[in-house]
Amino acid sequence: MTLVVLVSLCAVLTLSYANPLNPRSCVIDGKTFKNGEIIPFLGSKCDTYNCVDGHPSLLKEGCNWQGECIPVKGTLVKNCKTYTCSKSTKGFTISLLKIGCNWQGECIPVKGTLVKNCKTYTCSKTREGRSISLLEIGCDFKNKCTPVKGTLVEDCITYTCFLYENRDERIANMSSTKIMCEDKDGICRNPGTKFKLVVNDKISDNCTCEIKENSIDYKCNGDTCLRREKPSV
Repeated sequence: MTLVVLVSLCAVLTLSYANPLNPRSCVIDGKTFKNGEIIPFLGSKCDTYNCVDGHPSLLKEGCNWQGECIPVKGTLVKNCKTYTCSKSTKGFTISLLKIGCNWQGECIPVKGTLVKNCKTYTCSKTREGRSISLLEIGCDFKNKCTPVKGTLVEDCITYTCFLYENRDERIANMSSTKIMCEDKDGICRNPGTKFKLVVNDKISDNCTCEIKENSIDYKCNGDTCLRREKPSV
């Protein structure tokens, strides 16, 4: 789609002349501007003039589109639409180059993707316009994105991402699938094995751990010395 802006290429209608004492400067409406200086009150929102060798000269120009200025041969992205500005002897023309998908304040190009909250979306072109589809979904857990069937190990607990689907939506949730015990060196040990543990800033030998319904109990020499909360997921 092409939008034609009805703006003619007219000359600058103002009283201007060179300063006889400094021929390279410009005197416009009684004000003097040095050579190269911007003349702020000439032109429009998208046109800029400066003084060149005693005369006002067009420095840059563009198309005024909904309060925004698009430079000639430049582009502007607004509401997920990309516009460009061109110039001819008849005036300025604004053309719509491409349209993407506007999704929750983000712009997705056609055939492009956007990852948000551990979900990957794509934008497609249809007969009716544009369509957004959910390509992939993962588990957003502990500020990390884990893909479906992927795992995350933290504090010797392995979490796995599972996908649950129904007619209306797909939901990905993390579940703890393996729990081990952490020794004094941060190495993960199987429950029931013996290892060393730091308790009250002291190293204790002959320690082990037991996985219970709501907790992970560490025992050293038969006595419970540390209890950690079992993950709820």
